[in-house]
Amino acid sequence: MHYHADICTGCRYCMVGCPYNIPKYDYDDPFGKLYKCELCNQKGVERLDKGLLPGCVEVCPTGAVIFGYS
Repeated sequence: MHYHADICTGCRYCMVGCPYNIPKYDYDDPFGKLYKCELCNQKGVERLDKGLLPGCVEVCPTGAVIFGYS
């Protein structure tokens, strides 16, 4: 899923429809926008662009969280 912040209306339907509870609503933002997992590749982090795994994959102590086709 890709998220277009510039066209989001803040309706929160994606929060209701997501079975993984990933989209989060920023109640402190006066424009009420949603935020979601970008696999640690959003501006300022760019883990994937640097050849690193997403943070959740890296810190999972049991290896239950995977990324890619593993």
